[in-house]
Amino acid sequence: AILDAGCQAGRLAIPLAKEGHRVTGVDTSAFALKKAKDHCREENVSISFVKGDVSKVLEKNADPFNVILCIEVLYLRERYKEFLALFRKHLTPGGLLIASHRTKFYYMSLALKKNDPESALFVMEHSEGKLWESYYNWQTVEELERLYREIGFSEAALYPIGTFSEILIDPETLSSDGRKTLFRIENEFSDERRGCARYLLACASNSA
Repeated sequence: AILDAGCQAGRLAIPLAKEGHRVTGVDTSAFALKKAKDHCREENVSISFVKGDVSKVLEKNADPFNVILCIEVLYLRERYKEFLALFRKHLTPGGLLIASHRTKFYYMSLALKKNDPESALFVMEHSEGKLWESYYNWQTVEELERLYREIGFSEAALYPIGTFSEILIDPETLSSDGRKTLFRIENEFSDERRGCARYLLACASNSA
């Protein structure tokens, strides 16, 4: 049983359903869920979609999930620590949480590209706050490892997603061979660049 918290148009939920998993997708956007349902019909798969805040959905759900996905969501949520604790509560013992987090390096790089040194220093000295009129949070590798331990997960494995892409290079400007090379470099040198990626993908099991 898999929960995709913030499923958007089904980018992850649909491939998982095609593999035979029982998937529930939750999103606050009616437009995104309509697209997800359209894609499900095209792919001939069945997914239970729910519109609403994932915390309220989980409160009504009696059965725990084996896996919870939360991708490209938490860095926009001021209550991100509460969400992580809630996810752990609704996982089976040994169940897996897979979540993405923005890095401190990403927002410092973005601020410098915008010629905004004040924001770059703010990111360096804090872990969340307002940037360019919107709320974000960001973490270092050490901060994420400590956060997951404090919430009660087993040690989180952290995988970098995108170091050169978006921060330094637009992959769309590269040739086919260039994109293959970029993918290989980012795939094979992950340990060297964990803290310098656009995202850190956290994989942690519920130790309860």
